Amino acid sequence: MAKPSELSSRQTTEAVLALFRREELAARIARAFEISEQTLYR
Repeated sequence: MAKPSELSSRQTTEAVLALFRREELAARIARAFEISEQTLYR
């Protein structure tokens, strides 16, 4: 079973939008939110 996210729904939304807008590299976004790059793509 998957581990529950430690990010709030707002943080998740911000991370996903930043990825879609290509504001930063995915690796930088992931580091900023303290998650793995793989988790960001899920």
